[in-house]
Amino acid sequence: MPLVLIGHAIGAAWGRPTPFPGLQRWIRRCVEAAGWTRTDNPVSGPCFILHRITAVGTYVNSVWLLAIFYFSATDVNPFIYFKF
Repeated sequence: MPLVLIGHAIGAAWGRPTPFPGLQRWIRRCVEAAGWTRTDNPVSGPCFILHRITAVGTYVNSVWLLAIFYFSATDVNPFIYFKF
């Protein structure tokens, strides 16, 4: 859950003006180094797309996914329709 909240915070702060322009430039450089591109969809809102493959992006995406799998519940059935 903390990783999801961090992702939402980065996405929400991306388009807003900030009193710290150096921080926003640093975040933009990190996102570009990871190979992500921010897009705006009128239905789903802003999101990041894996635009190109980079070494930094491969590492960040792998750590992100492994952390989500590591901290996810293993005893929960994702098929909620089988409970009825």
